[in-house]
Amino acid sequence: MSLSPVVRMLLHLVAFLVVSVVWVLLLGVLTVVALLATGATVDDLTDPAVLLNLGGAVVGALTVVQITGLALAAVGFAAGLPSGDAPDDGAARRRRTFLLAVPAWPWLAAAGAAGLVSWTLSSWIAQQVSSAEPSTPELLVELVRSGPLLDRLVVVLTIAVSAPLFEEIVFRGYLWRVVALGGGRWAAWLVTTALFCAYHLDKVQSLSIVPVALLIGWMRLRTGSLVAPILVHFANNAVSLALTFVLPDDVLVSLPVGLVGPGLAVVACGLAEVAARRRGVTTPG
Repeated sequence: MSLSPVVRMLLHLVAFLVVSVVWVLLLGVLTVVALLATGATVDDLTDPAVLLNLGGAVVGALTVVQITGLALAAVGFAAGLPSGDAPDDGAARRRRTFLLAVPAWPWLAAAGAAGLVSWTLSSWIAQQVSSAEPSTPELLVELVRSGPLLDRLVVVLTIAVSAPLFEEIVFRGYLWRVVALGGGRWAAWLVTTALFCAYHLDKVQSLSIVPVALLIGWMRLRTGSLVAPILVHFANNAVSLALTFVLPDDVLVSLPVGLVGPGLAVVACGLAEVAARRRGVTTPG
């Protein structure tokens, strides 16, 4: 008896979630052991700032290992998704899931431009929900600004290179394909956006990245490729890192300024849509 698309989707999501939780818990245990080895006490473990004891190189390396492991799991699970191609083997299924076709230039230009300006609303949201307890972005900023050169380099590469690549493989690649098979492309956009935000496990970061996550998903929806989402993700993370060296800590982003970035992103996407249609480029199914 063949399974319905919705049941197959749920089974894939549950299986991947179980593997992800086990992997993250394993790395969490290793992190705790490493922190205790630095002299931290059990009481210190409740303070996120204790991660500074490990240094940027170790924190960055642990982050890369975490998302790389999830990406490898996604690649493995993707072999179990139908491709609709002939032959329908594991290689074809992975190609259908991790689409790397270069989209039309209007969408590439829109992805780059939107990624560079989308940080404004995220910054405003972060200011509204921040608390006395340091958030993950604040800890990363501290590591980038004050750590040794090696620590800074590892953190920068982690945020600007590994995160855009491997996170998109997981969320807009495998998970998008799973949800799309069971609920369609629009469901995939919304569900993967929610999962992407929840994955960051930090209230400030999870809420502040919602606008960027929606934009990244929109690029996947309109281009049918991972190239544009990766470009948006890279541009957003790169400009956010650059701003940590330029803007002082006490700079506040007002709501009108915060809305400038999304407004420009909408304009860029609209122009890309018009230009692509004039060129006869259709939205992939």
